[in-house]
Amino acid sequence: MHFGPCARLWLAPLVLAWALAPTAQASVQSEIAFHRGVIAYGEERWDEAKQQFERVLVEDSEDATALKYLALIAQAQDDPALALGYYDRALAIDPEDAALVLDRGTLLLDTGQIAEARQAFDRAIELEPDNGKAQLLAGMAAYRAGDHEGAKPHLERAGELDPTLSDEARYYSGLSEAMLGNMQAAASAFDDAATQSPLSPLGQSAQSFQQRLEQPQEPARRWQASFAVGSEVDSNPLIIGKSTAEEGETDGRVVLRPSASYRFLDAEDFSVTAGYDGYLSVHFSRNKPNIQIHNPWLSGSYDVGPVRLGLRYDYSFTMVDTDDPLRHLHRITPSALVRQGDWGASLLYYQFNTQDFDGATDPKEAFDRDGERHVPGFTQFFFLPEPFTYVRLGVLGSFQDTDGTEFEHDGVEAQFGAGYDFDFGISLAWLYQYKYRDYDNTSVVSSPSFKSRQDDMHVVTAEFSKMLAEHWQVSVGMALTFNDSNVPFYDYTRHIGGAYVTYHF
Repeated sequence: MHFGPCARLWLAPLVLAWALAPTAQASVQSEIAFHRGVIAYGEERWDEAKQQFERVLVEDSEDATALKYLALIAQAQDDPALALGYYDRALAIDPEDAALVLDRGTLLLDTGQIAEARQAFDRAIELEPDNGKAQLLAGMAAYRAGDHEGAKPHLERAGELDPTLSDEARYYSGLSEAMLGNMQAAASAFDDAATQSPLSPLGQSAQSFQQRLEQPQEPARRWQASFAVGSEVDSNPLIIGKSTAEEGETDGRVVLRPSASYRFLDAEDFSVTAGYDGYLSVHFSRNKPNIQIHNPWLSGSYDVGPVRLGLRYDYSFTMVDTDDPLRHLHRITPSALVRQGDWGASLLYYQFNTQDFDGATDPKEAFDRDGERHVPGFTQFFFLPEPFTYVRLGVLGSFQDTDGTEFEHDGVEAQFGAGYDFDFGISLAWLYQYKYRDYDNTSVVSSPSFKSRQDDMHVVTAEFSKMLAEHWQVSVGMALTFNDSNVPFYDYTRHIGGAYVTYHF
């Protein structure tokens, strides 16, 4: 069939319409899915909304708005990792979208990723310098990072740009000023926040802070003292290995734990404190020796920005009964504590100690434990929402040189623990320790086939405590030790349980 020029002109639009029909239909379906997703999102039907926005992405994988909705849905369903993935995809499409950058930063702040959140808020401010919400969140993130001075200009600017944010801005300004020690400025900021929204939870909190700041403050007490009395049960007080003929005899004892300290130098960035900790036991069994441990100490610290440098000296003196000196120990511990805002702290330390046992063995004997020990270590603390008070992770090395051959070793130790505050004023602290020791010499109590002794020790300690009144505290605790050794003489278990009453002066 032959078409003339006029017919071709008439036929061309039909051909074009036929070719574009599937695309137009897909576009319409995508638009319908998008609007259905928006409606489902507004009604908090998260799964349905997610399904609709995913349909949109099938048609257009670079729809940044659909990706943003999917991120918000993931947040509502408590999946922050998935939400961050959606935000990152959206920002790869439109990196100049300040609102997207701000939403991503808010999620990072909510999940405790403070450093990354600060970077996001800085980027949002770079894109929109007059965005009051971005300035407010930048100030809040700086406060949470411990940069209290850096938080102040952001918070001030937020209140100037958006008066509806001024109560929050003034509240966090008050917190920052208080942390910087500017109590008058803090009280003024809290007063402003309480005046602007007196009935809101934030306003009532600001009013509470203001009242506390206006009350006359008693000077911080320089001394602390406590005295604990308790009873302990010990399944293996002499630490007898499983291979020995003698079975370990369970022992009961009354224990006294005095403690005191006095801070005799207390400058703004520098302090020096002296103290004493003691442990005295009176055993129910006649053949178990009573023990006295006296530990006076001296400690100093110096603050350099977020870092606290510390140095501590301990002298520990152990006696059997009242007239038989057993051990003298000297320990020096330099340390550096790095504060990481309100979410954590890192502790780096090194311990060096020397010990001398009085007449316990001949210096030439294998069991002579006189010598020195080196312990480098690192602990990371995380401060988490209630009921946690902290979580700690630590690792350290142990390198001991002794005059005798039996106890020289190299080793490593890993630690994991946490603290909790529960209802009714009950607190729990627990710690798990794994200790590996590789001894340098053949044990004198091992079979000749053993080249050297190796121990794997697992220790679990836990304590529940509760304050009964202003001064009285009750607590129960346990310490479980499982030592697995290739020398049967040192293969043992030991379990200690105790209950204590402490008076805090």
